[in-house]
Amino acid sequence: MTKETKIPYSKIKITLALVGSFCFVTLGILTLLDENGFSTLMFPSETLNKGVSVLGILFFGTIALALPYKLSSNKFGLEINERGIIDNSNLSSVGLVEWKDIKEIRVQSFNTTSWLLVYTYYPKKYIEKAQSRFKKWRLNSNVKSYGTPIYITSTVLNVNFTELEKLVMEAFENKKTHYNNR
Repeated sequence: MTKETKIPYSKIKITLALVGSFCFVTLGILTLLDENGFSTLMFPSETLNKGVSVLGILFFGTIALALPYKLSSNKFGLEINERGIIDNSNLSSVGLVEWKDIKEIRVQSFNTTSWLLVYTYYPKKYIEKAQSRFKKWRLNSNVKSYGTPIYITSTVLNVNFTELEKLVMEAFENKKTHYNNR
């Protein structure tokens, strides 16, 4: 039997991410409006600066729009229960990922950030759960980059990554043993 675990959102982490997103959006806007050469401090090409600025505004603007919802949400950021993992930790989250669908969970790291990659037998099932074209695009991008649409991060959760990894991996090992002993 899997112990039910509910991990809330971290209001502090969300607030910091929101402030950071607004800073990057502001920097992008200032770079787009710049006529005095400020933007050439980033890249030597003005076209490249403007392109990066637009991408930054779109990326961090999307984050800035999504984070207030998480601040006011009564949902948990992540739940681990008998049915599976209910993930609400990031913009690509798909909700419930059933234990029976999970074949492997691996850690991926880049610089100081780590996340859990959740490999399923049915990745298309989880891509189809997405309710927007943007989310489907993100999930398909995850498949191209990592071989799975699903990843879990501790970025906005009230837990550090080491503890998140321990909780998810223990539950997965428990369930894997359960399904293999059937």
